[in-house]
Amino acid sequence: MATTTIDLGSEITIRNIQPIYKQLLSQQQQASPVTLDASQLNKVDTAGAQMLFFFDRTCADKNIELTWLNLQSSLMQQLAHLGIRLVDVDA
Repeated sequence: MATTTIDLGSEITIRNIQPIYKQLLSQQQQASPVTLDASQLNKVDTAGAQMLFFFDRTCADKNIELTWLNLQSSLMQQLAHLGIRLVDVDA
């Protein structure tokens, strides 16, 4: 099965969450491997963090192979302050 790469852009906030949410939802329905490219991602608000956390956990629950690409340590710290630790990401 081919892996789909989704570019998360530079920020995920309540203002721009809808398009990325639609991409992630579609990917979960396909149940094929996915790579989330977070190389440009530097801002995530609470809504964005919740969506990423939910996607991460749902992939784990459905045994969908999920790879995080270039997730910045500063962003991991922001998520950790919210109590969020992603499944397959080493902080």
